[in-house]
Amino acid sequence: MEKENSNHVWSILVTILAYTSILFLWNDPLTLTLLLSAILIMLLALRRSWTDVFVALIIVILSALFEVTSVYLGIWQHMSPGYLGVPLWIPIGWALFAIFVRSLYRLFTGMRSAHITSI
Repeated sequence: MEKENSNHVWSILVTILAYTSILFLWNDPLTLTLLLSAILIMLLALRRSWTDVFVALIIVILSALFEVTSVYLGIWQHMSPGYLGVPLWIPIGWALFAIFVRSLYRLFTGMRSAHITSI
């Protein structure tokens, strides 16, 4: 249980670092895409969960679809557009966010269940 919680904490910290990099590298889409891709791969390897890989893949596909559709319909536009008007790093950022939320959920539900069983 302790090692699993440690993985969740590391996932959360690395994701926060990834989102901080967006603040500084948003105008360099290639570097940001490569960095976020490396971070996502590292997180998925750290977590060793096929469910996380599946969730990340689905989120990348769906977020790209929604972003491209929204740009095409004129709902919004991006400052540094990439392929089809959407920077390539955005779907990867959404996948990182999904892993971040899953880590928070697992961390807090694990803490709660550990607390309940120790009472």
